[in-house]
Amino acid sequence: VAASAQCVSGTTTVSVRSSFPNRAANAVAWNGTALAVAKTENVLTHPIYVSLYSDALGRLTDDVQVAPGSNNGPLALLWNGTEFGLFYQNQNLRLVLQRISAEGQPIGSGVIVAPARPVFAADEFDITWDAHRQAYAIARVAAQGPDRGLWFWSVRPDGTIAAELQLYFFLATPAHPHIAVTANGTTGIIFDHSAGGIYYIAIAPDNTFTLAQLLPTIGHDARLAVRGNTFAIASTAVTNAGNAIRWLRFNANGTALAPESTIFVSPREVSLSSLIATDREWALAYNDAPTGTPEYRLRRFEDDGTIISDAVFSPDHLTTSLSTRYPFVWTGTSYISPVALFVNNTQGSDSYLIRNCPLRGTPVPNATLVAILDTVQFTADVSGGKPAYKYFWDFGDFSTPSTFEAPTHKYDRTGTYTVTLTVVDAVGATSVETATVRVIREKRRVVRK
Repeated sequence: VAASAQCVSGTTTVSVRSSFPNRAANAVAWNGTALAVAKTENVLTHPIYVSLYSDALGRLTDDVQVAPGSNNGPLALLWNGTEFGLFYQNQNLRLVLQRISAEGQPIGSGVIVAPARPVFAADEFDITWDAHRQAYAIARVAAQGPDRGLWFWSVRPDGTIAAELQLYFFLATPAHPHIAVTANGTTGIIFDHSAGGIYYIAIAPDNTFTLAQLLPTIGHDARLAVRGNTFAIASTAVTNAGNAIRWLRFNANGTALAPESTIFVSPREVSLSSLIATDREWALAYNDAPTGTPEYRLRRFEDDGTIISDAVFSPDHLTTSLSTRYPFVWTGTSYISPVALFVNNTQGSDSYLIRNCPLRGTPVPNATLVAILDTVQFTADVSGGKPAYKYFWDFGDFSTPSTFEAPTHKYDRTGTYTVTLTVVDAVGATSVETATVRVIREKRRVVRK
């Protein structure tokens, strides 16, 4: 049996200080076959470029300018199933949507979103793609003026507004708004309230919305993610034991599915980068000791908070102290994040793309149909994680387990057996995968005439 393609963690350099043009990696988005990377050039007008990379971080296209200028680079880069959408504030602080093709080329010019609305420097945005409405979902905190408060905009791919709702009045900044959409089309928005606590508002597909409610968390500055119809937040809190990252899952009604729990406590200062969900797990990028010797880390865990692994995001020690304000993405085989170190306006930035391949160990028998007492050769097809690996084989027949990488085994009874391979890597990450072997009394012989 041929082994599957190996996923190898690594980094690639995007920009180097004092090397011009200095275009630092910012927001990233995955379209299923390619990674779009938005880059901001280190000049006064902050033009934005986009280029495509492979899952293995190989460069696919040259940089293409998609915005002649911006306030401070991208706000978000999203894939909507057909094309990429780049959001940024122009130099007049207007929110702009620039459409970009799957090949990384701009489609038309940028469209100003809600041009009649006043804008201010302290305005805050969070943006996601709403597959249910087939529109971009935008949470906007208007910092002052007659629009002051929390707004929801549903924006079509062409930049026109499908819905506009003012959800909450007189909200103080920074409110750290975050938005996510469930599979059935409920939009959830969280924000920090000036009086303390994290509040949640749900918007139904028909654009009716609930009153803001206080979530049962002691944290603040949370990150929001969704899997199916379940929301989750990770937040930080100062406790007697140290600086904690907290974890809470809740449904679209804002009802907690279990009491909030502590994922872990650090004696050092911690800050959150982003939280995402895959079909297998939750993943949190965070900075440990951002005011000391920082580490940009990736923590993977189950629904109940059980740790899968917690390690530095990057395999390159030169980039472990770098971080980002942009979400990382899951490609189906790896997590990819931009990281950057801004030096100054003269020298520019060092920036990189980081690929983190989660540990996965698949049991591969040399045959899945065997006779009693036939020798079955098992091999472990392992990718990702951090070597060295430890192996634990359960052959499913109550026999003595094996800790070899490639053991052999004989079955003395007929039946169908589930073989379980557990692999543990050097940082404690665990992978559990299974295979099936069917044992018959004897193999049928083929008589050739």
